[in-house]
Amino acid sequence: AHESMIHALHALITPDGGAAGLDGSSDPYYTLFNWLCLRALKTPYPRQSFCAYMHQHVQSPGAINVASARFLLIAEGVKLPSSSLSTLYALSKGELYQAFIHLLSLPQPPRYLTRIAKLMRLRSRYFENPRFLQQAPTPQLVAASLLADQLSTPCQALHIALQAHHLFSGGYSASQDAPPDLLSTALARFSLFAANQPLQAPSDLAFIESCWLDDALFGSSPTALQGDAEHTFYGLLALGTCRVLLETSCVLRLNQRS
Repeated sequence: AHESMIHALHALITPDGGAAGLDGSSDPYYTLFNWLCLRALKTPYPRQSFCAYMHQHVQSPGAINVASARFLLIAEGVKLPSSSLSTLYALSKGELYQAFIHLLSLPQPPRYLTRIAKLMRLRSRYFENPRFLQQAPTPQLVAASLLADQLSTPCQALHIALQAHHLFSGGYSASQDAPPDLLSTALARFSLFAANQPLQAPSDLAFIESCWLDDALFGSSPTALQGDAEHTFYGLLALGTCRVLLETSCVLRLNQRS
């Protein structure tokens, strides 16, 4: 399984140095996730070609592409101007996911970001806003939760809102009326795991494993037609939060065989 996934990820790398998305063409966002997967699997990856490709997108039109490119390059040791202003701009526009990715590229969030976040009233706008807590999709709730932690303003209300998206049959949904999906499941479990919140692992593990498809990659759900680098990373992330359960399951299987 490990080797087949690595092979499938390498097959997504394109001649221009990036990695393909769902449409088969190279994309900075999917390149970031391909890079994350290969690093998580502790296998060699084309560092120079990834960096060269991403360097072309540091000032591309798409804000998420810029954030993805900066994240990879800074992690690989390439010196770039600080993204503090980009973080503030994303926060002012309500782009919580982009703000979070920009924050990840900062070695240490500047203290003034926390003060500015208070001036922007992020707690009342997002972290404790009843309308946001009830209507925001799971990825937005997770971004808000992780941002709150990064900005030293953790909020229990966000954790409660995330738990409401858990399904008894397994997995988390993007909204309370939707079926489970791997993105929401991975993000919710990671956020709650990081905050030492209780997790319902057995049913979630079964759902996560069902999203591993025949092409050796993870897809958005068990019914997805194909896997991709983004969901493969989220599959690995979700499995990481089930580590204790996985270890227990392996021991039980070994005992049954003996």
